[in-house]
Amino acid sequence: LTAKANGKTNELELEPGTYTVIETQAGKGYILNTEIKTVTLKKGDAKTVKFQNVPMKDPAMLLIRKWDTQTDSFVPQGTGTFEGARSRIDYYDNTEWSGDPKASWVFETDEDGIIKYLPEYKVSGPDLYKWEDSYLLPLGSVKITEVKAPAGYRMSTDVLCATITQSGNDGIFEWTTETQGLIKAFADGTGVPEEPAYGGVRFKKTDRETGEPVSGAEISVYSGNETEILIGGAPYAKDDLIVTLTTDGDGLCETAADLLPCGSYYALETKASERYLLNENWRADFDITEEGQIADLTLPETVLEEQIVRGDFAMLKTDEDGIGKPNVPFLIVRLGEDGEELEAHVIVSDENGRIDTSASVRPHTHLTNSLDRYVNGGIFTDDSKLDPAVGVWFGACDPDDSLGALPYGRYKVYELQTQALAQEQIDLLESGTVEIREPAVTVQLPVMINRAVELSSLAADSDGHGAVPAGNLRVTDTVTYNNLTAGRLYTMETRFVLGSTGEVLATVSSDFTPEAAAGSVTLEAEIDLTGREGDSAVACDYVYEYVRGSKVLIASHEDMQDEDQTLRVPRIRTLATGVYAGTHEVQGMAHTLLKDTVSYTNLKPGKEYTLAGILMDKATGEPVISDDGPVTGKTVFTPAEKDGTAEVIFDFDGTDLAGKTVVVFERLLCEGTEVAAHADLDDEGQSVRIIGIRTNAVDAGTGKHKTELSHDVVFLDTVSYTGLTPGKNYTVCGTLMLKSSGKEVRQKGKPVTGMTQFIPEQPDGTVQVPFRVDTYLLQGADIVVFEQLYAGSVASGEMESDVPVAVHEDLKDKGQTVRVPVEANPPVDTGVADRAGIILSVMLASGAGAAVIFRKRVKGE
Repeated sequence: LTAKANGKTNELELEPGTYTVIETQAGKGYILNTEIKTVTLKKGDAKTVKFQNVPMKDPAMLLIRKWDTQTDSFVPQGTGTFEGARSRIDYYDNTEWSGDPKASWVFETDEDGIIKYLPEYKVSGPDLYKWEDSYLLPLGSVKITEVKAPAGYRMSTDVLCATITQSGNDGIFEWTTETQGLIKAFADGTGVPEEPAYGGVRFKKTDRETGEPVSGAEISVYSGNETEILIGGAPYAKDDLIVTLTTDGDGLCETAADLLPCGSYYALETKASERYLLNENWRADFDITEEGQIADLTLPETVLEEQIVRGDFAMLKTDEDGIGKPNVPFLIVRLGEDGEELEAHVIVSDENGRIDTSASVRPHTHLTNSLDRYVNGGIFTDDSKLDPAVGVWFGACDPDDSLGALPYGRYKVYELQTQALAQEQIDLLESGTVEIREPAVTVQLPVMINRAVELSSLAADSDGHGAVPAGNLRVTDTVTYNNLTAGRLYTMETRFVLGSTGEVLATVSSDFTPEAAAGSVTLEAEIDLTGREGDSAVACDYVYEYVRGSKVLIASHEDMQDEDQTLRVPRIRTLATGVYAGTHEVQGMAHTLLKDTVSYTNLKPGKEYTLAGILMDKATGEPVISDDGPVTGKTVFTPAEKDGTAEVIFDFDGTDLAGKTVVVFERLLCEGTEVAAHADLDDEGQSVRIIGIRTNAVDAGTGKHKTELSHDVVFLDTVSYTGLTPGKNYTVCGTLMLKSSGKEVRQKGKPVTGMTQFIPEQPDGTVQVPFRVDTYLLQGADIVVFEQLYAGSVASGEMESDVPVAVHEDLKDKGQTVRVPVEANPPVDTGVADRAGIILSVMLASGAGAAVIFRKRVKGE
């Protein structure tokens, strides 16, 4: 009987009887059943005889075991484990792995990394093939695929293939050639290769205070595994250093993504960044559990935080005598790498002038940085708020009195201006660069000594003169300074201020960097002093220095009474008169003397000046020429006061100038430069009329220069004048003189005089003066008439001067002379004539005698 595919035999019809049934050939893949079966059939019986065939099978139970290819060990590395890995076994009933598998099971490794073909290892799939009490695979083929890698290992992509073929009455399990290159045989089974999974780790370092990333920290990674691990072929035991990393500019560092096999690790900071303290309390534990994992230790709870180095500084602030200056505010400025300002806070010197940022002196936590609001540029705006106890703290974190106030870095310290310091006019100081480099160290700065800034200035025009003319001028101010800081930038500013009103005429400034504490700066400006005669421009000086780039006024020099600061614009006015009479009329003679009284205003006392005058012809506007040149006068003087007068004398031949009006033009010179002038042809005060007089004396009766003898003779002197002022009162006073002795003619004990008051209608004309005289008393004498011309009315006493403006007194002038004859036969004296003469003399005296008291002989005029 031949078994069919379904395992059933053909049905046969047999005669009743007893039959013996044996299997003569087993089905393919099965072992022949040698059992002999006997069956008895009766008529009508239908019996089934069954033969069970045992399939040919794996002669040994299937066993695979996980194996670490790196360590060549069945012991997993690090925190890895071979337990819990899963593989799918696909069974085919052929040896070509063709078609769908007859069965598929998923098996899971035990704690030793072993999978056996037993139900306790099965996770899913149909019942296992079983024979009697054994679970064996029948002939065919299998594929083994890893579907879940063991912890700490990569998922294997290798498929292990094997066949189970007949070998006598049994099967033989045989791996394919390709599979044999992957597996490892061992006594009890087959080692299945496992590649460890690798990962890496990433760290971040930040500033504990700011959270900003910090570069340059060294972080070392150590093995935390109880078992040895292999990295790059090298073994690492527990606590062995694996790698040291350095944080970059973003505060980050990390290993390669395939450096660390799965396991336990920890990291320590082994070197702090520059500026920071080593964080000895930081330890980061982490595990690598899967392929490609990067353990992220950049999260807030695992980030490496470092405390920046903090320190303090101290210094002493004193005056020039070494006495500490209290309540002086300073601005401490933290600088960046490129010198930029990052943060600034105010600290105030205590009662001893001491400044110390240490918490032991002034707690950082006391009113921290509360004075900052009163800073405007380089000025502390409210002196009443100065408080030496206020604490200082730099950084964004909360103040900590256990640390220094100043984080690692560079600082500058600026003295701030206050109302009190501004009055002292001191140079505001600044420190050099202060470096905080060591923790808990107080850096001691040099003593800061305040010195009062000294300023003086010398204002001048472009030629160096302090007296300047009215007009548009280029002027300079040379400011001399002392007690500035060499090498520091300052600004010198000069404001030229009008002395009378305080109006600012011009402002100029210049930055400068002194090479020494003392020096000078010259500033130049253009100012308009047109029409400012008698006024002044005062150079007011101001020194600024820069505090954090902000200009702060530290000293000024603005004394409106300081002559060196003052550019004076002089003003002059002139009054020209005759030297002797002091009027605006003078007689033209060989030595005509004019006096020009110059009133000056706004000169510099103690400075030498020159008045230079010239006479101008009013009619032509040209200089008056005398002795082949212009008529000039000059006076050099040094005023004791800024206002006063000076005189200029003009001595010239005026004999040919009668009738002309001359005008005195004056120039005021300072060191050769004209600083003021008065030149106005129409100014009456500057003008003088040159006048002239001539006389012609005759006997009134005969009209001749020879008279007759009489007790009552009238001499008539005709005075010709030139250049008088029409409409003005004049008086001519005359006196009779004896030519022989040059003495006055006296009769009745009094001089014989005459006087005529007149008002000319024209500049030129004549006027007559009568004289009554007893010629009997003058027989044989030559009588000369002397005349004086006065400006004003002698009779009323309303005179411009008691000195005549012109005289004609020449004993040799025949025109002024009258000859008295000698009587040949003297008459008998009856006394009548004498009495008549006496009466006449009295009458004459009553009219002309008053002139005698005004007569003054002025020699040379």
